[in-house]
Amino acid sequence: MGFERLDIVHEFGKRPLRRWRAGVLNGWNAKHVTIGRLGDGRWYVDVTGQMAYATGDQGEAEALLGRVLARDVWRPVPARFGPDQEPCDGREWRRVGQDWEPAD
Repeated sequence: MGFERLDIVHEFGKRPLRRWRAGVLNGWNAKHVTIGRLGDGRWYVDVTGQMAYATGDQGEAEALLGRVLARDVWRPVPARFGPDQEPCDGREWRRVGQDWEPAD
């Protein structure tokens, strides 16, 4: 199916599903990778400050995500926050200092 390069800032209706961070929280070298769905149903992978790609195939998006995650040391972080600044991405999280960790 292939990938289309995105200007993710201008994509409305995107829904981040999972997110990972490499580097320290709020550090100068912190970067994030996110996988999610666009408003039109396509999947996207966004590496903050580097690239964002969309595809209609979930398997292709997950394969790209796997290649990105293999290049660094990543840890899961919440993909979305609600108005109360609590994670609202469907997973259970616990607060650890200023950061969040998976509760499982």
